[in-house]
Amino acid sequence: MAAVLMAENHVPTDFILHPLMWSVFLKDAIFHTGGSAAAVNTSWGYRPDSPSGALNSTAPMGLNVIVTPFVSFTAKSGATPAKSDVFLIDRNEVGTLLVKDEMSTDQFDDPTRDIRQMKMKERYDIVMLGDGEGITVARNVNLARNYEVQVTNDISA
Repeated sequence: MAAVLMAENHVPTDFILHPLMWSVFLKDAIFHTGGSAAAVNTSWGYRPDSPSGALNSTAPMGLNVIVTPFVSFTAKSGATPAKSDVFLIDRNEVGTLLVKDEMSTDQFDDPTRDIRQMKMKERYDIVMLGDGEGITVARNVNLARNYEVQVTNDISA
């Protein structure tokens, strides 16, 4: 995903994933250089005592990790593993919010009928920059355990 972004002359800045996918990347050795779970939690900026937990932490690779429930997630069904999408984006080239009319309020009062109405309105548009080239997505990533396999040759027979 990073190679695709860099091929389009973008710099990866943010990694977006579902909260239940967090554990897959939290335990993966490529993302940290610690041996204990406490070291992993510290290296990712995860604080179990904070209300936001791991939200908007910084990975050692320099990526901002954004954990959000708005990323699609499919739960495990029988032998089919749980799946989710993960995004890698260049936050400076994703898009922009164009505001045509700032938020305004209108109020109407009719005291004879005891009616009070209030209306809030704004007009805006979301525009993708560069036809979405600053966004990469990996669809249907399996949620599975990461195992560390240690091969030993023990011939004690």
